[in-house]
Amino acid sequence: MAHDTLSSDDFIDQAATRLSLRAKRLVQRHPRSLAAAVVLALAGFGATAFGVAPPGVDRASTPQTWITESVASDDLSGQIQSLSNISLSLFRNEFRCEPMDRGRSRN
Repeated sequence: MAHDTLSSDDFIDQAATRLSLRAKRLVQRHPRSLAAAVVLALAGFGATAFGVAPPGVDRASTPQTWITESVASDDLSGQIQSLSNISLSLFRNEFRCEPMDRGRSRN
């Protein structure tokens, strides 16, 4: 006698399918309510972020240190000579985007 049993993979697949169908029906039945809930949640998260964030740092109390150092450049004439031996091909493209006149169609 053969028993019809489901393996755990089949059970998970069926459960995922049922859940996705229920979610699809929920979105189709209540799109505006779901959009409002998402917007409200995002606004709440944003307000919480501003509420939790520390106030701006007082720059007067921040320690500042100036470090100055002279930088010696290497022999630039050798670098210029090396670069002059390389042939470069430079191209320039211009793209102009003009607003489309909604009253007229383009031909």
